[in-house]
Amino acid sequence: ASSRGSPRNAQPEELQGGGSDTPSVSSDGSSRLLGGRIVPHAARTKDVAMGICIAQSMKFWNFNHNMCCNYHACLFEVRKICRRSERRGCDFDFGGDGDGQCEICGMLADLKPRPGRIQRCTVCLDGTIHATRDVVQL
Repeated sequence: ASSRGSPRNAQPEELQGGGSDTPSVSSDGSSRLLGGRIVPHAARTKDVAMGICIAQSMKFWNFNHNMCCNYHACLFEVRKICRRSERRGCDFDFGGDGDGQCEICGMLADLKPRPGRIQRCTVCLDGTIHATRDVVQL
């Protein structure tokens, strides 16, 4: 069995992180659990926020294409990048950056406390960033 990409018979909820408690062995020989949240003590980031984040990134790309429009050309590139990335080996330390989280959309962020100032979410633009341990389930 390969340790790359999505499990062959994975159910949709497993691919979304609701996963199993199946142990896996990393390249350094230590055992890790598959599935679960990237940051266990933080709330799940909403799908719409993840989509906004990808769309924001796509706006900064430049490449040649012969698609119907720039938007669909970027989506084609996202799928291509994802297929290539799934073939790479596991990275058990990937993600989970940020000690803050938006109370509305769940996007992780770097908490930058400034006395008397509120830190707004740069993704949904409505939420306030709080320490991840203080954000309840969304």
